[in-house]
Amino acid sequence: MTYGTEYAPLIARVERHKKRPNEVVAFIKIGDREQICFFERGAKQPAAGTKVEVMITSPIHPRKDRFLDFDQLTALRVQAVDPVRHVLVAIDGFSQSGSMCRTLARGVITTGFSGINNKLADAMAEPTRGRMTVTPGRTGVRYADHNSDSFNKRPLTPLHPTNIWAERNSATGLPIVQPNGGVRAIGLTRIKDLECAELVAQSARKAA
Repeated sequence: MTYGTEYAPLIARVERHKKRPNEVVAFIKIGDREQICFFERGAKQPAAGTKVEVMITSPIHPRKDRFLDFDQLTALRVQAVDPVRHVLVAIDGFSQSGSMCRTLARGVITTGFSGINNKLADAMAEPTRGRMTVTPGRTGVRYADHNSDSFNKRPLTPLHPTNIWAERNSATGLPIVQPNGGVRAIGLTRIKDLECAELVAQSARKAA
């Protein structure tokens, strides 16, 4: 079992919103294209003309007949990474074992230098630093579907080790544990970790 992978900051350039000059938008480079991103509402916005490290907090889909159209993508929602408030967690990959089951992963705190094998994870398994259960929140992360339902259309996929961002407990420096006992992912570090990664590739536009 492997937890996480080598970490690389996701950098976005920040520009003034053309229609709302008091706000800013971000652009993440994908090859020779860029994906437009909006910052989380209520969060501190970086200054226009700067480059900042961001996490992907959710995809934004348009509405069609009052329902979200998951076959289309409007933009990505992002948040600036703050090492004081956020902590990086290496996970073995999200999976769902049944239609009535929660989507979960197992994780350990990471520095992001490389993936973490089981032996190292065992060495870290102190009460406050060991493995934790991680939930995907609203990140839109891709997951391995292990449903046995014959009508399930999602192909069975292997676990996808990666890194996620979680809220940091200011008192302990560790991820905040939710009432259900799990740690909630609040952001993704890579576009390819999104379930809608192919839509991002399709919607990204030529860089200016």
